[in-house]
Amino acid sequence: MASLIPAYEFDIFISYRHNDNRSGWVTEFVTALQEELAAILKEPVSVYFDTNPHDGLLETHNVDKSLSGKLKCLIFIPIISQTYCDPKSFAWQNEFVTFNKMAQEDPIGRDIKLANGNVASRILPVKIHELDTEDKDQLEKETGGVLRSIEFIYKSSGVNRPLRINENHPQDNLNKTYYLDQINKIANAIKEIIGGLKNPLSLKGIPAAKESSNTSKSNSEPLESIAVLPFANMSSDPEQEFFSDGISEEIINMIAQVPGLKVAGRTSSFSFKGKNQDLRLIGEQLNVNHILEGSVRKSGNKLRITAQLIKVEDGYHLWSERYDRELDDVFAIQDEIASNIAEYLKVTFFGNYETKEERRPTTNMEAYVACLKGHHQYLKVTPDGMTRSIEYFEQAISLDSGYADPCIGLGVTYLILATHGIQPPQVMMPMIREIAEKALRIDPSDRKAHALLGSVAAAYDYDWKIASEQFSLSMAGGHQLSDVRIRYASFYLLPMGRFEEVIREEEKEVESDPLNIVSRAIQCYHLRFAGQYDRALEAAQKALELDDNHWLILVMMAEVLVGMGKFEEAISMAERSYRLAPFDPRPLGLLAGLLARRGDTERAKQIRDQLNPMAMGSIGLLLYNLLISDIEAAADCFHHAIERREPLAVIYASVQLLAPLRSNKRWPLLADMMNLPGHIAVGTGTG
Repeated sequence: MASLIPAYEFDIFISYRHNDNRSGWVTEFVTALQEELAAILKEPVSVYFDTNPHDGLLETHNVDKSLSGKLKCLIFIPIISQTYCDPKSFAWQNEFVTFNKMAQEDPIGRDIKLANGNVASRILPVKIHELDTEDKDQLEKETGGVLRSIEFIYKSSGVNRPLRINENHPQDNLNKTYYLDQINKIANAIKEIIGGLKNPLSLKGIPAAKESSNTSKSNSEPLESIAVLPFANMSSDPEQEFFSDGISEEIINMIAQVPGLKVAGRTSSFSFKGKNQDLRLIGEQLNVNHILEGSVRKSGNKLRITAQLIKVEDGYHLWSERYDRELDDVFAIQDEIASNIAEYLKVTFFGNYETKEERRPTTNMEAYVACLKGHHQYLKVTPDGMTRSIEYFEQAISLDSGYADPCIGLGVTYLILATHGIQPPQVMMPMIREIAEKALRIDPSDRKAHALLGSVAAAYDYDWKIASEQFSLSMAGGHQLSDVRIRYASFYLLPMGRFEEVIREEEKEVESDPLNIVSRAIQCYHLRFAGQYDRALEAAQKALELDDNHWLILVMMAEVLVGMGKFEEAISMAERSYRLAPFDPRPLGLLAGLLARRGDTERAKQIRDQLNPMAMGSIGLLLYNLLISDIEAAADCFHHAIERREPLAVIYASVQLLAPLRSNKRWPLLADMMNLPGHIAVGTGTG
């Protein structure tokens, strides 16, 4: 079972010396704690407890990658005994000390603010012996504070041993404690910590703000919000628009990392480009109370960037600045703008905000400009745009081989080409792996690179363990990146059948970027995959209000209508999608199958035959055969899709549409080819 927060491996890690469990005390404790947690928490929590003293993680061994991953937990519970604090012990050095360091460096921080305003450590010690002075001093030196623990000590004259579960006679114990009361105290402490972790204002110990008219009563949402409108291109050359757009997008990415600040997504903010709308209306549509707008003028190596922060409610200019610099200073300008915004909000709302070190992802401005051009082309999401974006990203890499951003851009472009069937996955997926690994050699913390590797592990290798590890790394951090969240939901949560989590992630995405039609289309897709057709149709209709001529939402709405049995309405949507995106196999397969079902066999065959030469025709043919109820042919198509490593194969594996195929005797073999979990492999899933 995964952690309550996707970036973490477990909710609770139990650390102990194996000798302290020779009598079974730790096992007994863990069992009692799990029962108590099940009684007081609405959501199940995952507990890592190493029950095997001969599992390779012995006292003489160094910490390995397996344990390092398990230590990525929300709460660390050390069982503090007379021997636990031995500096030579594995539990002390490679669990306690290692977690303490990891927790202080990760996005949440070791010490968090609880809902009642108190601060608690994610290290929750359980003490089973009175400690020698040097051990207590060692613990307090490591944690930097007074040792606070929950005691399970049986005390009487000359006795220093753990309290046992059957010793509920407090009059005999100088501590006057009941075992089950102490278990309850720990469970309630865990509940409080988890509640604090769900509050975004607890990150890195940021103090809770005083309540104002903008404060969420539940204290679970950011107090302030902002949208960055696309900076106007004031250069004499209209072709420089890619540059002003790129500056705007990078500022969005930077201020989105300010803890507790809600930042409207790029697509929603950019939907107002060139429209000159009233800021109050923009703020209302994006649900933000601040707007950042500005302009960029580039002439040769000279830059002039203006920026102003505006309060939506009254149009008041809170802060403005003009920067006349050289192109080489572009990163410093972005940093200053983000820092000034954060600094202003910090004084009014947020308390301490740690300014990042100066960024300089590249010193080669030609490479930077080429990378911006690549992003500008990639965002068009057309075959021609993809081709041109690859050329620009490759140019940027050739100019600066140590520049990570174009590596990520190249990997994302390859993934889109493979997913939509524009290029064969057998060619694209190994290239994605190579370029993502290159990006991680440049920047080991790059979350987009980890998401790319997670996508390859899931959709190409069918290695769900590696996929889980990579997506956990990609989802680390307070601010979730849009494309990372979508890949995590599509390539991992969905094939694992974790539909509730998929839908939660998409709800967060739509809330962050409400005018992004692709986000709404994918939300529709995932709701439809989960068999929630009414909600999927509602999401599709909201997306159509934004753009009633977008091929992706049209094909997804067609699949929703098929699931609802509204075949004639589905034909209309599939037809429109096919005309807009003849390069994607899904509208072709749907339209051909729907026409054949209606009896228009000649045109159905004409469209179906277009699927054969396509890189991902198998998925299109799968849809076609499902619609005409040829389940054996559908099984053949799915078998080919798996063999060809078509990325859509893992996405479609657990969906309602494939229910007839999952009832077929061939399904267990097909699921086994993808190493799918048991509940999907046996053909239950959502079908």
